[in-house]
Amino acid sequence: MLHLNHVSKTFGGVRAVHDVSLSMRQGEILSLIGPNGAGKTTLFNMIAGYFNPDSGGQIIFNKERTDKLKPYEMCNLGISRTFQVVKPFGHLTVLENVIIGALNRTISIPEATQNAQEIIESLGLDAKQQLLAHTLSIGDRKRLEIARALATKPNLLLLDEPMGGLNPHETEDLINIVHAIHAQGITIFLIEHVMVAVMKLSKRVIVLNDGEIICEGSPEEVAKNRDVIVAYFGEEYISA
Repeated sequence: MLHLNHVSKTFGGVRAVHDVSLSMRQGEILSLIGPNGAGKTTLFNMIAGYFNPDSGGQIIFNKERTDKLKPYEMCNLGISRTFQVVKPFGHLTVLENVIIGALNRTISIPEATQNAQEIIESLGLDAKQQLLAHTLSIGDRKRLEIARALATKPNLLLLDEPMGGLNPHETEDLINIVHAIHAQGITIFLIEHVMVAVMKLSKRVIVLNDGEIICEGSPEEVAKNRDVIVAYFGEEYISA
């Protein structure tokens, strides 16, 4: 479904992503992990069309090369994403926020409203659909962020740290929501630091460090990998 071939991105003299190649199957939940500053969000930004890869890199989605497309074109092809720092339209209601996303697929306000209400209900926000977005808790803002992305009817959903800032109960609820989204046939690419979510959601994990892939495998294999342990904790942890 998704192929990245030798993708790199530099900003001035800073190498954010270097020579990354990966493939993703339709119907998969794939997790991308790594220390802060590893290049994970930059990689998502390239997949979603916010950044173009440096010359030579290719991104292919459903057999179509997409690395020169804009974000709205990527959305029209079926890729939608959430952001690590959620920024809803704060002075619009929850429902209005999701309707905006739904209007990507229809020009009918009644149809967009119905689609938005169904998504809001599936995310457990139906009792709050008339609240202004800026009044929501961080947990509900995370759900709203996912609802807005789902309203565009993606085939591939990029989730950038959806569990960040949540308590254990909220995390468990969101894990169940992600499972339910996946059960609808949506492929999910997940960036996450909350390892309990990675372990419960993914059968395959890719680890990025200093812009490069250093490990790929099952969650259990990755957790035992020496390079991964060093990347997160330092060489001293291995020696201790």
